[in-house]
This record gives sequence, structure tokens and C-alpha cells, in this order.
Amino acid sequence: SSPLVASNGASLGVDVTGGFGAVPANVSLNNSTVTVAYGNLYGSSPYVTALSDAGALTINGTNNIVLTGTNLGLGIYTIISYGSIDGSGSFNPNPILPLGVFGRVETNGNAIVVNITSQVQQLTWSGMTGLDWTTANNWNYGSATYMDYGPYGDVVTFDDTLDGTALNTNVNMSVAVQPFAMTVNNNTYDYSFGGSGKITGLASLIKKGVAALTLNTANDFDGGSSLQSGMVRLGNDAGLGSGTIALAGGGISSAGGTPRTVTNAMSITAASALGDSNQPGQLTFAGPVDLNGSAEDIAVSSDVVFSGTYTNGSFREKSGSGNLIFTGTGYQGGTLEIGEGNIVVDGGVISGGSVRISCQPPNDIARLIVTNGGSVTVTSGNARIGSGPEFPGDPSSTNELDLSGTIDIAGSAQIGANSAFDQVNMHPDSVFKLQGFSYMGTAVVEVNVNKGTFVAKTNKSAFFPPHMTVNIQASGLTMDSAGFVVGIPVGLSDGGGSGGLTKTGAGALELNGTNAYTG
Repeated sequence: SSPLVASNGASLGVDVTGGFGAVPANVSLNNSTVTVAYGNLYGSSPYVTALSDAGALTINGTNNIVLTGTNLGLGIYTIISYGSIDGSGSFNPNPILPLGVFGRVETNGNAIVVNITSQVQQLTWSGMTGLDWTTANNWNYGSATYMDYGPYGDVVTFDDTLDGTALNTNVNMSVAVQPFAMTVNNNTYDYSFGGSGKITGLASLIKKGVAALTLNTANDFDGGSSLQSGMVRLGNDAGLGSGTIALAGGGISSAGGTPRTVTNAMSITAASALGDSNQPGQLTFAGPVDLNGSAEDIAVSSDVVFSGTYTNGSFREKSGSGNLIFTGTGYQGGTLEIGEGNIVVDGGVISGGSVRISCQPPNDIARLIVTNGGSVTVTSGNARIGSGPEFPGDPSSTNELDLSGTIDIAGSAQIGANSAFDQVNMHPDSVFKLQGFSYMGTAVVEVNVNKGTFVAKTNKSAFFPPHMTVNIQASGLTMDSAGFVVGIPVGLSDGGGSGGLTKTGAGALELNGTNAYTG
């Protein structure tokens, strides 16, 4: 036999599923992980030693033991037997074990062992004897009953293998239950959970499968939720407990028309869905949102509000007819693209990456609305109203910027590409800071100004280039040249009323078109 050396954080794997381990001459571990694979033990403990009769065991640093397999029984699992031991290291007393299995790493004579002392049941809902979670023989095809064991209970799964005659998918919790972990993996049947009880304790929730899950109780489990597929419908603000929500490809909506406010922290790690046009209650996410360093698409089918902060990434493309509303503070690490419907910055603050309004559905409209003193800052590059060639919108579509707040762009506003009609509406006390507009395509472009201010950021001979119509409305247009020379070669039109033109700031404003405004 040869010595086994795993040092500097290396891993050592031993497969004993065939009933045999390894017999090394010596074993040396240094901040290492020893993983032993047992396969299915059918409830017994193994007689085989993973690494047997090692002459010398040398351990340095902190070393971990991992056991994998199913149906591991209670008892002693011998990991390493040896003749002598030296080194200044140790084993982590807490092994990594399958879900719901508990034990300790111990020294037993001349052997390192894992003593499995307890484990929970692995249960799958059948619903053969009723709707209640705790009813006898309602699990594992009528052969098992759910149990709680002090601070935790069994590991439970709800899927499509339930009793096909009873089809008890409306699960009742008459008392508080505290599963160690809960998975809902349903592609065919929608599940709902209600009653006078709740889901509590250390539980975590994993949602898989394209069918829906409705949570109607005020749960307080704190192990977090991973929503990987399908919609989770909230019939209670606290349906998802108190832990972090990982939105990883699934979705969240209200269960009906009642608004819901979710205070959990949330991370978004994959393209996901929020809201439901058939369950249109407004969703408000009041906790912090971590975008996980990525740029994820988001489908919004009914109104969704982010009232807290969002950081560490970006919402890449917003689709769906619902309004995506920001009343808090966000930092965009990349481009925020509006492909359908409205993004509304309602008193909120968004800064960072670029903004692109690029409507995708034919004959539809995409809008960025900045209102109630909200602000959007693009710290580098340009913004686009109407898409560029790399992200083309539909040529029959409309794109609109509607401003009752402030937008500050480091570069220019590129407008007119891959659309039929693009529009900027400046409402009273709105401010638009930019280097000017660049006309990029064939769309009809209109700028309507009613007590709005444009602030120049560079010398620009064509701040409003040809092919644009600029309408001065009742409360007028203010041009702040801000120390630059700014030219307007297009005629300024009368958009109704006699608001007129006001020039502020140092520098020069050159009017080179035939103007028709009054005031």
C-alpha cells in the first residue's frame, strides 16, 4: 500500500459503496476534507472502515469529514483506523452529513469515527388520510406520520406523487410545524398551505417545478427560501418566513388582489418573475435586495415596488405590462433596460449604469417615468430612448421618457432608433442634464417642455439635432448653458400657451432655427 497525503486544503474522497475501503500505508492531512460515499445503507450502519490499518496518521490544521449517502442508520462509522497519531492539528467535531442526519466526530481507540446519534424521517406527502399535515399515515404512501423532535422536525417534500384519488393539495396546518427542511417540487398540481398553524423554526424552503405554491399563513421560519421555478403566491405578508429569499428563476405574486409587503432580505440570482396579472395585488419589497453581482432580466406582470435599497448588480431588462416602481435607493452596476411597460422612479434614487428604453413588443410602449422628485444618474456613457443595433426594439413601437424629477447623463441621449415614435415629456420643475441629443434612426421624435430645464454638459452645436420636434408648452423651457456654447439648429415650436424660452447660466445659447414659440 502507498501513503495518502492531502495537504494545503486538498480533498480526499473514499467510495465504500462496494463494501470495501482503502488500506493506505500512512495518512497525512493538513486543513483537508475527507469525503466518504456510502450509497444507500437501508437504515443500517456500515461495517467497512473507509481508511483502515494506516500505520501513522498525521494531522495538521483543521480537517473536515463529510459523509454522503441515503438511509444512513444510527451508530459508529469508522473513517480512519491507525497505528499511531501525531501532528498539531484536529478534526472539526461537527461532520457534514446528509440533510436531517446528526452526529459527532470522535476518537474511538485507535480510530477516527463519526457517531450518528439521531436523524429525522425523509417524508413525501401523500395526503391519503386527509388534508392535515400532522394526521397519522399521511406521508410516504400512507406508511409514515410527521414528527417534531424538539427544535426541528422531519424533512418533508410535496410533489406530484401524492395520492391521485384524494388529491389533497390544500394542506392544513392546525398547529405550528417545524420541518428541518421543506421542498415543494410540483409540475402538475398547485399546492396551498393554510390553517391556524404556521411553518416555524429552523426550516428552509425550496420551490421547484412550474406549478404554483400558495402560502396563506404568517410563517416565521428563518432558514430562508430558494425559489427556483414556478410562482409563490402570498396570501400573507409573512408567507415566506423571516429568512432571506433567494429568487433564482421562480417568481412571487400576491394570492389575489390584496397588496402584500415583504420585509425579508432578498437576493436575485437568475431571470425571475414578479407579480401576476391574474393575481394583481401590488407587491412591495421593503428589505434590502442583493443582485448578486449579475444583471438579471425581470418579468413584471402586476405592480411591484422596491422601497428599500438594491445593490451589487443590475436589473438588466424589464418585461411585462406591470409597473416596476422604485421608491428607495438603488445602484445599477449595468444597463437598466425597459423592454415593455413602465419603470417608475417615484421619489427614489437610481445611479450607476446606463438606461435604455427599448420597447420589444410590436405596437406597444415602454416608458421611464421619473416623478415626485425622483432622480436617475448615469455616471458614464450615454442613455438611449429607442434602442441601438445591439439591442433592437420593434420598429412599430414607442419609447418615452416622462420627467417630473431629475435625470443626469454623463454623455448624450441617443434617440430615434428601431422604433416608430420616441418622446420626451418635461413636466414642471423637471431637470435634464446631458451633453445633448443624438438622432440615431428613423423614428418620429418629439420633445415637449412644460417648465422643464435642460442643463448642458459640453459645447454642442446641435443640442437638439435635426429630425427632432421641440414643443414649448404653457410654462416654458429653460436652457442652462452652464458655461458652454450650445446651439439649437431646429426651430422651437409652440406647444400651446405662451411659456417662452429662458436662458440661464454662463456661456452662450445660439438659436439657429426658425422659431415659432410664443412668450
